[in-house]
Amino acid sequence: MQAILVGFGSVGKRHLQQLEKRFERVIVVDPYAPAPAQVKTGTQFFRTLQAYRADAISAGDAKKVPELAVIANWGPGHFASVEDLMEIGIRKFLVEKPLASRISDLDKLESLTCSQHIQVWSNFHLRYDQTTDFLRNFIAEKELPPPSLMAVSGGAKCLATTGIHWIDYFLQFSQETKYDIQSRILTDRINPRSKDLAFLEGFIHLSSEKNSVNLVFTNQSYSDASVELYWETFKIQISDGKFRVLESQNLNIAELPITRTQPFNKMIYESDFGLTGLDTLYDTFLESKESMDRLFLANRLLLQSLIFSESHKQLPGEGLETLRDKDYFIS
Repeated sequence: MQAILVGFGSVGKRHLQQLEKRFERVIVVDPYAPAPAQVKTGTQFFRTLQAYRADAISAGDAKKVPELAVIANWGPGHFASVEDLMEIGIRKFLVEKPLASRISDLDKLESLTCSQHIQVWSNFHLRYDQTTDFLRNFIAEKELPPPSLMAVSGGAKCLATTGIHWIDYFLQFSQETKYDIQSRILTDRINPRSKDLAFLEGFIHLSSEKNSVNLVFTNQSYSDASVELYWETFKIQISDGKFRVLESQNLNIAELPITRTQPFNKMIYESDFGLTGLDTLYDTFLESKESMDRLFLANRLLLQSLIFSESHKQLPGEGLETLRDKDYFIS
């Protein structure tokens, strides 16, 4: 069994660890990788997809199509990489977020999952963290509605790179598909992967009739993101690598007017957060025969937030349709 990995940066290296545990052969394609390089038996590096194909032809392996591909190069290249690998026959993909950095490409990829029957997943590993399972079970046991609000704030994080994970996380606990959007997003060219990639600060507000999501990030702070999800008598806190469930100690809180606040300081659960998801995601992905559930919604809401923010810069009479084809260079 063999797999192909496109991209060998900091994220790609984590994917290679997962693939080497599960496949006899892993092909890594990255323009900056040393070639040839052999870091482990069964792992080969190529600087281009063409170089890999030429090597496969010379070895008589041209018809041996890898079982799957992991796309972990820079964001604007994700959709093009899927198209290139489809041409050699690959139909099973794990694509790093964002799936696409322009909304017209996102539409095309979603269409391909139907018309070409390709299977697409993304690295929304927070879905598979052990605390996420705990929260799902907790909500079911307490018969709780979806959270009314999720608030995410912090610094040293990007609304695209980090924010998309939290949007998807919230969507795991809400079945809403349509959200009103407000946003003001500023681009700072400080992305460590490339000066050409955006690093986004500002705010995104997504709201429906039943719940809402607020993300606020500033590049003027080194603080990690802090997350809170709210119910009437419970709240979840995620910060500093910890997941906590807090409850009001007032047993009669449900009888109080909603305008009266109460301290939520009774700790009923605490655990490490964000350590277990990637392993479980890979195991589930390899066994799955279908695309990831609700895969495109978080990516679409992020790009629509960028379009909303950008629309305020449009001159009168300019069509917003042009923004569907704009590449926002997010990673």
